[in-house]
Amino acid sequence: MEVIFQPGPKTRRLDDRRQDERRSRSKVEEFLKDSLAGRVFPDQEFLKEINRLTLLDSVMSGIPSGRYRDKPVVVRWRGAIVYRPPPSEKLPELMKNLFEYVARQCTSMTSPVDEEKLVERVGLFFLMILKFHPFLQGNGRTARAYSTYLLLQKGFQLRRGQSLETFIDQCREEYFQRLFRSSVQNPSHWVPFFSRAVGSVMITPSYSGHSRARASSLYGLFQIFKE
Repeated sequence: MEVIFQPGPKTRRLDDRRQDERRSRSKVEEFLKDSLAGRVFPDQEFLKEINRLTLLDSVMSGIPSGRYRDKPVVVRWRGAIVYRPPPSEKLPELMKNLFEYVARQCTSMTSPVDEEKLVERVGLFFLMILKFHPFLQGNGRTARAYSTYLLLQKGFQLRRGQSLETFIDQCREEYFQRLFRSSVQNPSHWVPFFSRAVGSVMITPSYSGHSRARASSLYGLFQIFKE
């Protein structure tokens, strides 16, 4: 089973997939809205439900969703294998540690929230989901929806008609390049991009959309999750 980061040429299959993604996006958005109203805590089951909804209308309906993968995957960049996520048997411990990080560093932040620090921490979570690749498919969309929820919980609001999905659709090449560089090196390539994305599609009273990307502290956090 191979998981591909980089989109290939437009084919009917890819077009069908994008149509499915648009349909599933509305289901995920409704789930996030209901969860926000109910103040649902975003635990691992929450993440799995996002993945299930993300792939609900997928043309690849035979691929398991809503649960962590039980087989190895590879990430390809323009036809070449560029990254091998950790083996599936390591996922339970890696995800446990990651969600302990979320509870400690993101959801537990009290008002007034340091918005820049929160965005950096959520950005690191996003990166680690892509690094661990816990699901067979839909990891990016799942991470974007979950990250959005973490920020909405802390008072961020989406601009009308905007989302992390729409931002990334406009700069996919840079998105994949920064993810690849950060997944195999350190988060300094990724966090400024994520911060810019949040600043572009979300608003709060004071967040500017810029990150100083404190490289030393971010790299220290990154090392915690090295498999």
